[in-house]
Amino acid sequence: MAEGLNSKTMGIQAAENSDKEIKKFQTFFNRLLSGPKPLAKLFRTDQSGYLYDTGTNKIIRCDEPIFQLLENLLSMEEEQAVADFLANHDRETFLYAAGTIKNAIETENILSLKQA
Repeated sequence: MAEGLNSKTMGIQAAENSDKEIKKFQTFFNRLLSGPKPLAKLFRTDQSGYLYDTGTNKIIRCDEPIFQLLENLLSMEEEQAVADFLANHDRETFLYAAGTIKNAIETENILSLKQA
């Protein structure tokens, strides 16, 4: 009897797809941060976490998972940063945080070593 698509095989496929997405983000962050780390400062207030990007002179408000992933990326090697984040969060949270950071890098030009 041939096995068709069921919740088990679909779950495996979803996990494999999210693993591929995680690897893509890891490669993106590795290329971005492979040399000197950009000069950026993370800080918190009572209301939220923020990133001050010195290259663009922008202050960007961050949700907690985004703040935590940025904190890891700016203080650890990329592979360790991702592994540490995934040890404390699920894949969906990582994909959300990494996608938001990637989008901000591409649209706001943050975390660049070049001046804006």
